[in-house]
Amino acid sequence: MYHFSIHQDHVGLMIMSQIFISFGGGTLILGYEMAVMAASDLDGIPMMLSIVYLFASVGMALGGAVSTAVYNNTFLTSLINHLPAEFVTQAADLFLGGYTAQMMYPPSDPVRDAINFAWGDYQKKTSISAICSLIIAIPGIIIWKNYNVNRNQNKGTTL
Repeated sequence: MYHFSIHQDHVGLMIMSQIFISFGGGTLILGYEMAVMAASDLDGIPMMLSIVYLFASVGMALGGAVSTAVYNNTFLTSLINHLPAEFVTQAADLFLGGYTAQMMYPPSDPVRDAINFAWGDYQKKTSISAICSLIIAIPGIIIWKNYNVNRNQNKGTTL
């Protein structure tokens, strides 16, 4: 995403990277759920899954907070720096109006190009912050235990 966040005309490359991220995220969701289920006994699976979902929700909240902070601190500045001089006074309206105000300008318009550049700058900075947050995950990955998932299960009926 960092490479494709720079303003360019190839939207297909951005879509391709989003598809790759979706495939990675989908396999990650199944992977951590299966790892938690393999690490616990049958009675502990609901509690372990709820703890995993709790930490996932906290992580999503922190990620959303960081993304919002980066947006609020970079988008307007980048937009002002790249808008044509006669439109600089409308920068706050474009910022506060959201994408509906920004989409009123047709593609290849100088204002729309400035908006696209500001979005690319925001995406570049959020990609950098996401990559930096992965440093926290490396020790967690190192201490993972390799569980044998081929062990025999208990026979009988579970109530």
